[in-house]
Amino acid sequence: MTLSGPGQAQEIFVIPQGEQRSGYRFGFFEGEKLRFKARFDSTAIYKTQSPENQADCNKLYGFSDCGSFSHHQNSARFGWRWFNDKLEILAYTYVNGERQITLLTDIQIGQTYAYEIELGTQVYIFRVNGVEITVPRACNGPPAWSAKLFPFFGGDEKAPHTIRIQLEEI
Repeated sequence: MTLSGPGQAQEIFVIPQGEQRSGYRFGFFEGEKLRFKARFDSTAIYKTQSPENQADCNKLYGFSDCGSFSHHQNSARFGWRWFNDKLEILAYTYVNGERQITLLTDIQIGQTYAYEIELGTQVYIFRVNGVEITVPRACNGPPAWSAKLFPFFGGDEKAPHTIRIQLEEI
């Protein structure tokens, strides 16, 4: 099952050990806000093979933007990482090909949190756990074409063990 809109059942995304994604999925994003709930279990605790990769940002959920077919051109996603013995949530964006990663907050394993990315006038507004930040965006209004971007582990490394993330659009 692929998440396709508000009211969809919860889905558990399983990223197998040695992989970066839980399979290939596709869905369109429409509207001016992406709202979802997510819950991480203890599988979100990991140690990378190379210590310098521990600060890398894994991807939780988001969308491509501004009619870009490549999410490395324009996109907005929540990111996450296990860093300094905390589960950190980040804003992860590409704006005209430039990546920006901004720490939002840390969260507790086993708890469900509501997440939101709102499209503003040349800004994204990220909200989670009572924290809100605004980061630049390359365009205005709802996107002409937009693909959902599903959970992904890494940067440079693949999942050191099986990782499970529960998502539900709201």
